[in-house]
Amino acid sequence: MPFEIGKSYTRRDIHNAIGGSMQAYLPTVGGEIVCVCLRHDDNPEAPRVVLVGSGPQVLETGRKLSKKRDPLPVFLKHRPDDWRYAGMFKTSGSTTDLKTIQEHEKRAGRTGVRMIVYLDPV
Repeated sequence: MPFEIGKSYTRRDIHNAIGGSMQAYLPTVGGEIVCVCLRHDDNPEAPRVVLVGSGPQVLETGRKLSKKRDPLPVFLKHRPDDWRYAGMFKTSGSTTDLKTIQEHEKRAGRTGVRMIVYLDPV
């Protein structure tokens, strides 16, 4: 990977290096997730915990992430056009348990979460 941990990148930089959408939080190329781009306001426990929302495309891509076994680069948004590389992470599990989701929603101050995906550094 051409990225350095802690270094800032724009979404264009990320797109130019690995492809995928410059807006999606789980950009894909050919139907495969190529990285994870998370905002702390939506995912306060990022990069270890990803809260997957309820939109049809969002939920489908979240399911793909939950089954992904290859490591992915993870970026965390610090401010507009400032995405810091957190390193390579792989999926370590997921849950759709309602009680667990409600606990995470409360901590995050959000609703509409349908799945939680857990990531571990590699």
